[in-house]
Amino acid sequence: FVAPFQAELLDPAVKGTLNVLNSCAKSQSIRRVVLTSSIAAVAYNGKPRTPDVVVDETWFTDADVCKESKLWYVLSKTLAEDAAWKFVKEKGIDMVTINPAMVIGPLLQPTLNTSAAAVLNVIKGNISSLLYLVFLDFNK
Repeated sequence: FVAPFQAELLDPAVKGTLNVLNSCAKSQSIRRVVLTSSIAAVAYNGKPRTPDVVVDETWFTDADVCKESKLWYVLSKTLAEDAAWKFVKEKGIDMVTINPAMVIGPLLQPTLNTSAAAVLNVIKGNISSLLYLVFLDFNK
C-alpha cells in the first residue's frame, strides 16, 4: 500500500532528482554529475549478507522488498537513483553516485534527521537504532 507515501515522499524524490539532472542536461559546461544518494538505495534486496557474498556495482535495493517491508524512505531513494541512472543513460551524461550510510552536518530543518538521531541515541546509550544499519568493510 504505497498511496499515502507516493505524493509525500516517492514523487518528490524522483521528480527532484530528475529536475536537477534535466538542468544538467541543458548545460554545456557540466562534464560529470556526482549524485549523493544513500546506502538505502543499495542495501535492501533480500539477499544474505554473509562473508562469502560479494557486494559490487550490481547490488541494488529491490523495490518489491521495500514495499513488502514498508520501507518508504528506502523506496524513495531507490526509485530516485534508478530514475537517475535511466535518465543519464538516455541523455549520455556521465554520472557517479556516492551512497553514504550516514550524513552528518548542519541541519536544514528544525527536527533531527535519521543520522543525527542515531548519533544522539548512541550518546544516550541506546544502540538499538544501529541494529539495522549496514556496515561494509573494504579492508578485507
